[in-house]
Amino acid sequence: AGARAMARVMHRSSSDGGSSSGWSEAAAAAAGEEERAGWEVRPSGMVVQARDRGADGAAAGVPPRPPPPEIRVRVKYGAATHEVAVSSIATFGELKKALAPRTGLQPSEQLVTYKGRERKNSEFLDRFGVKNKSKLVVSEDPASLERRYIERQRNARIQNANRAIGAIALELDKLADQV
Repeated sequence: AGARAMARVMHRSSSDGGSSSGWSEAAAAAAGEEERAGWEVRPSGMVVQARDRGADGAAAGVPPRPPPPEIRVRVKYGAATHEVAVSSIATFGELKKALAPRTGLQPSEQLVTYKGRERKNSEFLDRFGVKNKSKLVVSEDPASLERRYIERQRNARIQNANRAIGAIALELDKLADQV
């Protein structure tokens, strides 16, 4: 009976104008029957032997992939040295995010240097040879320093203008009391 059902599944319909790309309704129904008997229909329409699935949804007989090992890297920022644990397949951008609370710098304000070269956010640690106990250097991006300096100057000018306006308002209040 199994070979007969398989023959029904393999029968292609040519009722759709001569095209042999679609399965007939009988074949689809037979595929449904066969799915219960150890066969499954893939999204492409191919009928294959069903794989046993474990409780976690992974194919039986295939061990689950272990998580990537975690490495501890030493990061020097100014006079301080921090030790950070990250995944061995993390990017330099992910490392910057982990360093942000320790350095007080946003990831966009950090420059990470490894083996004398600045590394981009999208580059992977393992690809550039970063291993356990590797040493990296973090410095502040000169562009962010300049932006912060310009912002401080702008804020100082605004504060001076506010003080001057406040002094003038006080002077006007005194003059208004006299009149």
